[in-house]
Amino acid sequence: MLDLATALKRRELVVNLAVRTLKVRYKNSALGFLWTLINPLLMMLIYYVFIGIVAKIKVDIRIMLTGVIFWQFVVMCTGDAAGVIAGHANLVKKVYFPRVLMPFSMCLANFVNYLLSLAVLLVLIIVISTTSSSADVWLDLKWIWLLPLALVLQFALVFGIALIVSALNVYFKDIEHITSVVLMALFFMSPIIYPVAMVRPDVGTSALAHWYMMNPLASLVTLVRRAFLGASQPWPLEWTFVPSLALSLVVLAFGLWLFSRLEPYFADQL
Repeated sequence: MLDLATALKRRELVVNLAVRTLKVRYKNSALGFLWTLINPLLMMLIYYVFIGIVAKIKVDIRIMLTGVIFWQFVVMCTGDAAGVIAGHANLVKKVYFPRVLMPFSMCLANFVNYLLSLAVLLVLIIVISTTSSSADVWLDLKWIWLLPLALVLQFALVFGIALIVSALNVYFKDIEHITSVVLMALFFMSPIIYPVAMVRPDVGTSALAHWYMMNPLASLVTLVRRAFLGASQPWPLEWTFVPSLALSLVVLAFGLWLFSRLEPYFADQL
């Protein structure tokens, strides 16, 4: 098993790699780092227009915005993972350091973006909740203490996925394309732009609903919504909820194991 603790002792290298990731992303951009906030806002607007006008589905905008921000972090890390090793052949071949720091620093850089987006989201939720005339929209932040737990588990899951994708893509270049298809499927299989309560009523107490909640993304986004929106969001107590959250750690453990097995041969494959 890869000794991540030993690798993380090189904190200065982690920070430098993360800063480099952010600089490269916004290099030659007129707005630069402001895109960190503009991107999620534009995504929110696009989904809101689609859901509200095209699909004619009535969804609390706060629920939708929370899901969009949550999903952006998953997509950014998974998309960047494909090239984090395969796209830096010279660095991998010429300089020795724990290669796990490359996907970790990439996820860390995206996590900074994620935290800034969540801060904007919190402000928007407060504004919407305090200015809405609807009795169904109220401000309830007493469950905000759940957010650190949700963020730790989400980071573990996304980092585990990034390890798997980055390692396999060195050997199989099709992984990048397969990942995009899988992400598209997961987007619709997870309550990202709709609340978990909108899952078909006849599925509600069936075995299918339990398998649905075994998707860690479904459980995590539900937990994040509970943290931001409080009691207005359902608290899933199905037997699958806790195992689903624990699955994030399983994915991380598997990712670390797989990466450690394939890492010694990266230079030969690149």
